[in-house]
Amino acid sequence: MNAARIFVLVLFCASIATIGCTAKNWRSDQFEGGWQLTTQARSATSGTTILKLDRNGHFIARSLPHDFLHLDAVGKDHSLSGNGTWSIVRFDNRHEQRLVLTFTELQGYNGPDLPYGAELFIEAHGSEPRLFYFEGDPDDSDRIVFQKQ
Repeated sequence: MNAARIFVLVLFCASIATIGCTAKNWRSDQFEGGWQLTTQARSATSGTTILKLDRNGHFIARSLPHDFLHLDAVGKDHSLSGNGTWSIVRFDNRHEQRLVLTFTELQGYNGPDLPYGAELFIEAHGSEPRLFYFEGDPDDSDRIVFQKQ
């Protein structure tokens, strides 16, 4: 193998490694405001699901689908409402960011698990973030998606 081919191979491998390590750096101000379930996800809940994130790190959630929090004491025909704090947290060796909700109050739930944490995955939708979680097995890729209002 000549030097030119080795150089091209090394350059190619370095560019792939650099692209693979590039991650979107989301800012908390990009998430402030109201979020609503997308049309395809609305069948997952009986009411209008709203998630409001304020700039002080607090949130209010109304009519979240029962499977979002995975609480055994909540039946499949019930939605959840509550409030607490939120933050953007880095996972996976600082490459992936997720929005973490810490519920300090849940209406209709008196279980021992409060405060209770839940994560929403973040993906780019153009230049804007979109939030989602997996319904059931993540390998099935059934997503419940929230879009900013």
